[in-house]
Amino acid sequence: MKKKVVSLLALLICIALVAGLAACGPKTDSGGGGGGPASPGAPSSGEKILRVHTDMMQGTLDPAGNASITFVGYAPYALDKLVAFDDKGAVIYRAAESYETNADQTVWTFHLRENAKWSDGSPVKAEDFVNTVRNSLAPSAGSMYSGELYVLKGAEEAAEDYSLVEQVGAIAVDDFTLEFDLKYPCAYFLKLVTLPVFAPSKAEYAKLENTNWYDNPATSLGNGPFYMSEFVQDQKIVLKKNPYFYDAANVKLDGVVMTVIPDIMAAAAAYETGEVDIASGLLDTVMTQYEGKPDLNTWAMQTTVFVLANLDKAPVMQDVRVREAFAIGLKRADLCAAIGTDLSPSFSFVANQMVSNATDKKFSEERPQLFEEDIARAKQLLADAGYPDGAGFPELTYTYPSGGKNGDVAVA
Repeated sequence: MKKKVVSLLALLICIALVAGLAACGPKTDSGGGGGGPASPGAPSSGEKILRVHTDMMQGTLDPAGNASITFVGYAPYALDKLVAFDDKGAVIYRAAESYETNADQTVWTFHLRENAKWSDGSPVKAEDFVNTVRNSLAPSAGSMYSGELYVLKGAEEAAEDYSLVEQVGAIAVDDFTLEFDLKYPCAYFLKLVTLPVFAPSKAEYAKLENTNWYDNPATSLGNGPFYMSEFVQDQKIVLKKNPYFYDAANVKLDGVVMTVIPDIMAAAAAYETGEVDIASGLLDTVMTQYEGKPDLNTWAMQTTVFVLANLDKAPVMQDVRVREAFAIGLKRADLCAAIGTDLSPSFSFVANQMVSNATDKKFSEERPQLFEEDIARAKQLLADAGYPDGAGFPELTYTYPSGGKNGDVAVA
């Protein structure tokens, strides 16, 4: 399979902290699924509804497709993957109740919970996991993570020729036994299966030809604690408690409402007025505003912001000297300082806070810095490329996502 190589222009910054505001306990809702809290004096159903702010709807809710920002927020409520990990790195069994692997770690077998059910009461089967894997390899799926399936036998070949998809090493041995056959040993495979492409999708509904199954409550079933009951594009996703969830007795909420509020100032105001119970990704000023209060939670984001050179759009960037000049000519610490207090300079795609698989150290501590910033050398490289002091350098267009801090990064 031919792959287009995109050359890295510059690694900018790692988002180190995200500020989140969380109420001490869920508010009661007056019923239904949207809007703010019940008005004073209004009758309440007594339901415990958690209202969560999300800044945008980006991507789809199809784990085999463009599973981007919206999916990341939605999936923990509605989709139980095979396993998860706690904050110490220990395995939490979710849809699978156990697993085993052969001596050389090329065959991984997961035994599914036989009491796990979709929100329509039907059993969660091994074929539902195989369904996502196969759908992810279809060219029409637009999967963000299909390349992570290439560790499976036949997966890369199926991505090139989809008629071979049934030969991929994702096998439903029986209803509750799922087997993955790998091309080579993969010690971190248990972490790979937490990616969207290994999540289940109800085989009966999640078909390639049914392109919008995932935003239709009738077909977008949940096998997790909640399921979708309402979807309004760019406004909200309403979830209700899944009565068929195997651990439903320990789910204390009756529902969750994900409300889209693109403006972070408006999101902070929505928290203040009680329209939402949790607002995240806010301005770092909230860390000062709520310092010492139980509302405030901060956590390390495993995120690196970077800039790529589109070699087709800007031929000048095909010169490796120009790309290196841009990469080493940036002052990352100054960029971070200009944007806020919750960012740290990064010199790697791997996030600064990511812990290494090989040691207990952070990846950034485990290996030496990949390159050094050097303004003098950057200027010399540009001169060698035919642009002394930038003379004659063509105009470039910087295109960036509108969400999060990307706009601030672009301005800085």
